[in-house]
Amino acid sequence: MNYIRGMMSNPDQDRKLIVEKMIESVNCKLHGMDFVRVDYDIVATVEGDYESVLSCKMAVIQSGMMNEMIILDTNFDIYKASKLASTASGGYKKTSE
Repeated sequence: MNYIRGMMSNPDQDRKLIVEKMIESVNCKLHGMDFVRVDYDIVATVEGDYESVLSCKMAVIQSGMMNEMIILDTNFDIYKASKLASTASGGYKKTSE
């Protein structure tokens, strides 16, 4: 990935500061960013509306620095969604196979 090449070419560069500036440019707040040793390389906790966080994902992907970013959105009402799902399922008819 391009971000690995960037880190290797300038290992002393503060990557968190770069991410924080991007996040703040769309009126969001970076609460934390960690490099991890699992399926994902970086985990960031961001406060902001979904569209603003999505805009950061779009900017990073289009730059070519990363191929994928997954947004785990926790800013929703699961109880409201469950009620709406119950209503929606009443009007849904499974088609025959």
